[in-house]
Amino acid sequence: MGVVVKQVSYILSLGLVVIIATVSLSAFSFSHRVSAATHIQEGLTIAPVRTELEIPPGTVMSGNVTIYNTTTQDMTVNMSAEGFSVTDIQYDYSFDPGSALVKWVHFTTDTFTLLPGKSQTVGYTISVPIGTEPRGHYISLFASTTLTGSGGVASQERVASLLYITVAGDVTMLGHLLSLNTPWITGGSASWTATVQNTGTTHFRTTYSLNVKTLWDSTVATTSRNTLILPSSVRLVEDSIPHVQLPGIYKLVYDVTMGDAPTAHVTHYILYMPSYDFIIIAAILFYITILISRRVTNNKQKKLEAR
Repeated sequence: MGVVVKQVSYILSLGLVVIIATVSLSAFSFSHRVSAATHIQEGLTIAPVRTELEIPPGTVMSGNVTIYNTTTQDMTVNMSAEGFSVTDIQYDYSFDPGSALVKWVHFTTDTFTLLPGKSQTVGYTISVPIGTEPRGHYISLFASTTLTGSGGVASQERVASLLYITVAGDVTMLGHLLSLNTPWITGGSASWTATVQNTGTTHFRTTYSLNVKTLWDSTVATTSRNTLILPSSVRLVEDSIPHVQLPGIYKLVYDVTMGDAPTAHVTHYILYMPSYDFIIIAAILFYITILISRRVTNNKQKKLEAR
């Protein structure tokens, strides 16, 4: 029996060494970064793509957008304005050319010709009428043109610069964290999702940060991003969970700002077990179990034979 115990102890020690070696290799594995080449899409483009403004009632504010022609043909560009809103939690946009907000916008030029590879800056003014309700108002500035593709097929292109306007006054930005979901186990890339509601009267920019910590509160990775939340809407927020090197249980600490409301603090736990580590460890444990089982069976048979 003493021999069997020594052999089992040896096998367990060997398995432990292999497991430690596997974890160590994971810790020192290299992460390869792939740099994507910047690609400029050919067509009509506009900048900036969004602008946040605060304008008192009865005043006028001016701004500019720049239109770019990245094609090899001349363009006749038309400027226009439409009101916009969001239709779902993914924040798909809906545009309304008949919105009363269109009357607020005046361009320095409505139509112009843009040569290949050239750009033009177009000025605009936003005139907020006296007595306008203090809240969020949302206008899209469109540049549109017709392009001729291969085979002589004509297609219309439209690009938008979005204006997020707060008419100054007694406005509120009231955020509510409706949900925050995290997987409880992952073997590689993983993401988390949250839904944020704004019951206020104007938009706000929510900042959501994630600190990945060990069970001893040592921070191993962090991320932080932000996005706009429109009034009377719910937005789905999604982001990736930072990659960690070592397998184990980690604490995910989320902080999500809510405009005028208090910041939401949420803590979740996740088991990080890379698939290759799991397979190796499972195989080792399976092999050890078989060896122990065989040794115990053989020992019992020898005892029976001895009787």
